[in-house]
Amino acid sequence: MLQPPLFPRDLTSIFTIALSPLDKNVIWTGSDDGLIHLTTDGGKNWSDVTPPAIQPWTRINIIEASPHDVQTAYVAANRYQVDDFKPYIYRTHDMGRTWTLVSTGIAAEAFARSVRQDRVRKDLLYAATETGVYVSFDDGDHWQSLQLNLPIVPITDITVKDGDLVVSTQGRSFWILDDITPLQQLTQGVAASKVHLYQPRPAYRYGSRSGFESERRSIVENPPSGVVVYYSLAEAPAGPVSLEFQDAAGALIDKFSSDDKQKGRAPVKTEAGLNRFVWNMRYPDAHGVDGGTYFLGGTLNGPRAVPGRYIVKLSAGGQSVTQEFEIKKDPRLATTATDYEKQFQLSLAIRDKVSALDDAVNSINRTLHELDTASQSPKADDAIRGYAAKLKEKLGDVLHHLIEPRFTGFDDQTLVFPLKLNNRLASLQGYLHGDQPPTEQDFAVFEELSAELARELSALNEIFATDIPAFNSHLKTRGLPPLVIR
Repeated sequence: MLQPPLFPRDLTSIFTIALSPLDKNVIWTGSDDGLIHLTTDGGKNWSDVTPPAIQPWTRINIIEASPHDVQTAYVAANRYQVDDFKPYIYRTHDMGRTWTLVSTGIAAEAFARSVRQDRVRKDLLYAATETGVYVSFDDGDHWQSLQLNLPIVPITDITVKDGDLVVSTQGRSFWILDDITPLQQLTQGVAASKVHLYQPRPAYRYGSRSGFESERRSIVENPPSGVVVYYSLAEAPAGPVSLEFQDAAGALIDKFSSDDKQKGRAPVKTEAGLNRFVWNMRYPDAHGVDGGTYFLGGTLNGPRAVPGRYIVKLSAGGQSVTQEFEIKKDPRLATTATDYEKQFQLSLAIRDKVSALDDAVNSINRTLHELDTASQSPKADDAIRGYAAKLKEKLGDVLHHLIEPRFTGFDDQTLVFPLKLNNRLASLQGYLHGDQPPTEQDFAVFEELSAELARELSALNEIFATDIPAFNSHLKTRGLPPLVIR
């Protein structure tokens, strides 16, 4: 084995410097030959605080000055250049007067490149090694792999930023572990619990020019745009697992279940271990038209939740637990709480009108189908078929004011088929301009469309209240079942 040249240690180079986040006068330095020095007066005087166990020709690769305690520091040192691949991580809690080697659990030849302390939980440490990332929940006394899907690759450094763990690698780019909330909240009690719901970290409602742009952006964002909820299950429960989202007063906003088979609903997992669910911060969508709802510029999306406090409730295995969380406003915007509330109330009203309209369309379509069935019955006479034809004409007139059944979503169809009330109402959501309060024109258009919808629904209700009972009387005389309005 080649031996390094015997240069005197006072001619070696400073390799790393760490300034205390708590005291600007406390500065640590580490050299490429195993020396650690400390100043507590801004550099006027220095003390050699090198751990006695550190051998010459050891590189002090990183010093982490604790963000929690000015007397605490961590050191990642390595000796791979002299064929010693052991991990060397040292810890001091007394300004370097005493040091402890803390590397238990790290692979024997995974030499250390960096060590970092969590910004929220002081006994939570992360280590960058030659073969991957390690984590310690007890201030370095014990370590375990945090590799997940990270490839086996040298990790050159680690940083914790806004609740995410970011690592740099040697040849495999940057990797980010989004949302380390579970690591920060994981304790022995949590690990031993059958059902545990972690408190979600705050989510941000970012502004956009329109609600549609926000939806497009959320598809490609990483991490996902929404409230990230983590929960752990000791074992897969026999029954369903559900998550309820409530406002600050406990009123239900939406509920998601592992039994929910509705298309487009986010799945609630029931797997043993750690599970994740992302709530898109929206209230339930508007009802659609059976068989497919086609819009040009419209949407069934429910209103976005306003910034504020919320509650999530997990139910699994006969247990229910709750946690509070916060949705924060986009810090770049001057939008006020009143502005958000005005937009929310109008968006909610638009959604409800779209639901009422589409419910009416579905009811009309079902009634038209029943009229066809009744008129085609062998027991039907000319009077019944004639009455059915008149009813279909009246219902069709209302239907074509509400919706254009022939429109299937293609742009060029608008040159042939005019967009009807359902599309005009649903498109109004897109004019609420991101995170700005509604304009007077928004309210005016909504009132106009609402009045138009009220007239059509009134006409429909008149048919259902008068014409259908009269037709049912004819059906009864022929021994046919009555039409049922649903």
